[in-house]
Amino acid sequence: AKIIVYGAIDPKLYNDSVIIITILGPRSKLKVSKKKKYFGVWLVSAKNTKLLNAPGYYAMATNNNNFSLADSAFLKENQIGWENIQINIANGISLKEDKEGYKDIIKLFYKKRNLLVIEKSGINIFEDTLFRADFELPGITPIGEYKVNTFLINKEGILVSSWQNSVQVTKGG
Repeated sequence: AKIIVYGAIDPKLYNDSVIIITILGPRSKLKVSKKKKYFGVWLVSAKNTKLLNAPGYYAMATNNNNFSLADSAFLKENQIGWENIQINIANGISLKEDKEGYKDIIKLFYKKRNLLVIEKSGINIFEDTLFRADFELPGITPIGEYKVNTFLINKEGILVSSWQNSVQVTKGG
């Protein structure tokens, strides 16, 4: 299955702007356990860490890699880029390094299952006006509501326009 996002942009804006499209799958709770070595044997720790609000799928595409000009608060608020995804940890881990470590574990888990797609130039532009981006959904994609966000940012990093929509993903058969 695919989610296809398409639209049009004023040709005057195209050369001086960056289009960013993000797709966030339905949120879920995850449990992560660490392995520890006891007397030369690796065992899974009985202590779990619960992650709340983790997206079941995350994808991002841009027409230009240079969206780093955008305000970091804007990127964080709109969850643009994996490092800006908001995932809450239920166990109250206070160290930022531990939180980032768990986020990295989830990132690897998602990448192996194609649930994390971050393409640097995944948007096709036709005649400086029309754009299209295709996002593949693997068979294990969770069902539910997917939030599709499209942002147009100018070369100074200021938001020019945004569009939000949702897509209901179901499985048949």
